[in-house]
Amino acid sequence: MDKEFFFVDGIQPDRASKRLMRRHVMKGKNAGKTINRPSRLQLAKQRPGTLSHLTCPHTSHRPNASQCLSKGWIKTSPYAIHGNLGGGLFTFMLPVKVTPDALRIIHEFYTFTTDRIYPARLGISLDNAKGLWLRVLFSDEASYYCNIGLMQACNEIFLGNTTGSPKALHHLSQTLAQVKRRLESDDALSDSTIGIVLSLVAQEQIRQDHRGAKTHFDGLEKIVELRGGLDQLEGNLPLLLKVCKTDIIFSLQNGGPTKFFRDRMAKVRDVLMSKGILFDHGVAASFLQHHDLDPCLHEALLDIISACLVFNNTSCARDVDLITFQEMLMSICFRLLRFRSLDDPNQTSDVQSAYHVGLTIFMVTIFLQYDRRRIMNHGLISKSLSNVIHSGPFEHDQELLLWLMIVGGIWISGDLNGDWLLPGIRNVSRQLNIETWADCLIVITKFPWIKILHDEPGRALWDHAMENE
Repeated sequence: MDKEFFFVDGIQPDRASKRLMRRHVMKGKNAGKTINRPSRLQLAKQRPGTLSHLTCPHTSHRPNASQCLSKGWIKTSPYAIHGNLGGGLFTFMLPVKVTPDALRIIHEFYTFTTDRIYPARLGISLDNAKGLWLRVLFSDEASYYCNIGLMQACNEIFLGNTTGSPKALHHLSQTLAQVKRRLESDDALSDSTIGIVLSLVAQEQIRQDHRGAKTHFDGLEKIVELRGGLDQLEGNLPLLLKVCKTDIIFSLQNGGPTKFFRDRMAKVRDVLMSKGILFDHGVAASFLQHHDLDPCLHEALLDIISACLVFNNTSCARDVDLITFQEMLMSICFRLLRFRSLDDPNQTSDVQSAYHVGLTIFMVTIFLQYDRRRIMNHGLISKSLSNVIHSGPFEHDQELLLWLMIVGGIWISGDLNGDWLLPGIRNVSRQLNIETWADCLIVITKFPWIKILHDEPGRALWDHAMENE
């Protein structure tokens, strides 16, 4: 065997160099050997949980991915999904060819965003959430390209690259071409078209292009209106709830009222009660510190306190399914934003405003990331917090002010200038004779607080404030 010498940069090798080194080493190890590898397709067929392992009941042909997902024949556990992101995915009968590069994008997206989007810390299973993403991804060719583009945009940001990534822009251009064709076809008002527009809105929000996001969001509003309103999407709850979440996030980022409204708290209470989970306003009322709030704000506060009681009980939290959880979040957020938008000129330093901003921030800490890994910019929320705290005194409501500053401080911990609340937290703690974090918890847990979500960042914030005395 002739000797060949390859000179590569072993100190800072790029991907091509690493691949060349591995290939050269394996050539030496396998010299003179006959390697018989099993077919990847055969392995996929033998692996439970992949599509090729399944057949439609009473038929001999293999179903496509959407049929299997809609009928529940594929179990979307984290392990099954991870396995399908490998060679098993190539056995799916998809409308497009899934390239190795797309597989990498999908895998990175799950790796970087799962904990940032879904409430894993509240004990709610991620299985259904991942299943919902698969339904969106595999619906048709246009949805595939759009979601790959969205995933790559997220990945580029998390990896520290620019929002103008060539790959992300390539996928976006592919998506826009697909959308143009779709809007000129009979599928212009279909569920999959709505899903594509939702992904386009999120894409622009991540890229900080608010004008582009508004353009797509206006188009979304028009499509839903032509469909006959939000209620016409009841047959596709995951899509409906995604529309609601996009509407709420758009209002939180840009101000103004939401375009839609959905309040299903009565149904949420019935579902929870059927599972033996107490969601009782009578119990929640015993925790109220202020009884003279606006009726809309009062009801929202009782629902939030009731939700805290559920999620502070680990065994109860585990019985809350993803759809019920999302219905709860959307119902409360819609009512808070109907009471007053974050850019409302009437936002002052009174108790009503303190509760409104505090409860709004409390809710977004549940379903949006609040540290430096945050996906989207939410400067309006931080500005509203600053306006309420700095616009007037709270001499008779020091405990409310401390809760507002700590919940707000948890949220703005992801901001570059997120330390401006520390002196205020320290001063109010002194006035309330609080000397330890345990003393602080006694005060702030009189207001909405979820231990598993807020204890750790709250303590870090309070310790940091007191260290700077």
